[in-house]
Amino acid sequence: MMIHRRFLPRFAAILLLAAASSLGVTVATVHAAPPTGYLPAIPYTEAAGTPQLLDLYLPSAHPGGPAPLVIYFHGGGFISGNRANSGFPLPWGSVADIAHALNQRGYAMASVDYRLSPQSQWPAPVFDVKAAVRWLRAHADTYGFDATRFAAWGDSAGGYMANILGTTGDVPELEGDGGNPEYSSRVQAVADWFGPADFTTMNSQALPGGLPHDEGSPEHQYLGCAPSRCPERARAASPINYVSSDDPPFLLQHGVLDHLVPFEQSVQLSTALRNVGVRTQFFGYQSTDHEFVGAVDPRMIRQQFFEFLDLTLGHRG
Repeated sequence: MMIHRRFLPRFAAILLLAAASSLGVTVATVHAAPPTGYLPAIPYTEAAGTPQLLDLYLPSAHPGGPAPLVIYFHGGGFISGNRANSGFPLPWGSVADIAHALNQRGYAMASVDYRLSPQSQWPAPVFDVKAAVRWLRAHADTYGFDATRFAAWGDSAGGYMANILGTTGDVPELEGDGGNPEYSSRVQAVADWFGPADFTTMNSQALPGGLPHDEGSPEHQYLGCAPSRCPERARAASPINYVSSDDPPFLLQHGVLDHLVPFEQSVQLSTALRNVGVRTQFFGYQSTDHEFVGAVDPRMIRQQFFEFLDLTLGHRG
């Protein structure tokens, strides 16, 4: 029998395994160590023929076992943005900076793209973020993170995505068909940075001179209609209307002078969560606008965020 030299190593391995088996020797299975570092542009689902992508930032070591995972959703008013925030640093830092800090603390991080409006309207982007959570859970063993310790985090429109994940759990009509249906889209913690919570009240809560939230607004683009003209759709898309006692712990951080997403959105959501017994931390920052522009120290914001994650995900790093 002629064996091509290309297959000799594999053939030799087969012979060794066969010999070991005949001698009653137990052969241990060697599992590859999970990857580390930055893994960009991983497809997690496909929508309308277009792959939706995420980036992974993985810690270099797992001293306490599989790493808890923080899943980031970018802002952009539902109509713009991407998983790297276009690489622009914001007052709180850049996506890569926060990912590095989380990795140093023993966390893995995923940064997720989702479909944007007006090309895609509610609930399509929600289907995407839920598909991302399910994909990440399905591949937790491959990448070395703990499928039971997921936190959703986002800013602005991304804060909305974190909120909707936290309050809808496994609501069937919002799961979509983006793959891995056997896995849950639930998360174990939510960090909402100035995200919308109730589309029916945003316009009345806007500051004088602030962004309108009705005709022609980003919410109009996202819903496909002005909230005042489609109140039932606006209510159905609002995270606050799904709040229940089994929701995970929430962290809300918001500038009081936010002229894009009214501060009262976080006041309203924190009240609803606390009224049903959900563990909630809420920090409002005086003299601070959207994206934490203003007087607040970004280091304090990040520290509060990290401490919340340590408390809720039971960090073991």
